[in-house]
Amino acid sequence: MKKFECKTNQQLTEGLKMKKTKFTLIELLVVIAIIAIIASMLLPALNKARMKAQEATCKNNLKNLGSAIIIYTNDNADWMPLDRYPHSNWRLTNVYWMSSLYPYVTKGQQWLNSNTAPIFTCKSNENERYDAATPYLFSNYMYSNRIGWFSGTPPVPYSADTKPKKINKCKKTSECAVIADGKAKTLAKGDYDSFLDMDYRHSSQVNMLFADGHVSKCKSIEANIYARNTGNRDISGNTINIWQ
Repeated sequence: MKKFECKTNQQLTEGLKMKKTKFTLIELLVVIAIIAIIASMLLPALNKARMKAQEATCKNNLKNLGSAIIIYTNDNADWMPLDRYPHSNWRLTNVYWMSSLYPYVTKGQQWLNSNTAPIFTCKSNENERYDAATPYLFSNYMYSNRIGWFSGTPPVPYSADTKPKKINKCKKTSECAVIADGKAKTLAKGDYDSFLDMDYRHSSQVNMLFADGHVSKCKSIEANIYARNTGNRDISGNTINIWQ
């Protein structure tokens, strides 16, 4: 009958020491290479997930702005917010549509520094925030200047096509683009006149808010159509008659 041998602590320790081995340089490099390969495989997926999250946040911002516009029209006899008009505060030049919505989205608080209200910023390209005067960074969303734009003393509009509009006079609210991702800083402006002013930052597409409150991601050809549907004339001067 075989006897059971009990090893002492010293024998166990010596056995473990004998089993210990050191990594060679080649083995270490192999491990690093494997980690690098795994990381390179995961990064595209992580970037894609990050872009999707930014796109979702952008759409949520626009939907909330759309809700604010609807409430604004209810409070102002169906008049849509103006794109811009003269004001004594030079810091708000070209972004007056935002000041109209402050009471509904920021409890009336305006910003006078680089801490832009998050709802007015699309994270996909923060570098496109309109820069009125450093450090006064505003929105990288742009509002259609065909919904109401005063270039002189109110009530004189910029042109017949940009006179103030009433939401209940729009015959195609689901096709009337109001706010879109814009190249605000590049163009040094807070509004858009055509699809050329827009920033296609979501997989080469642009998020657009429509007058009925819905948000859609559009390709350039679609954005071209919807941008032209905002006023009573398209960018070529052709009559559309979307407003009564």
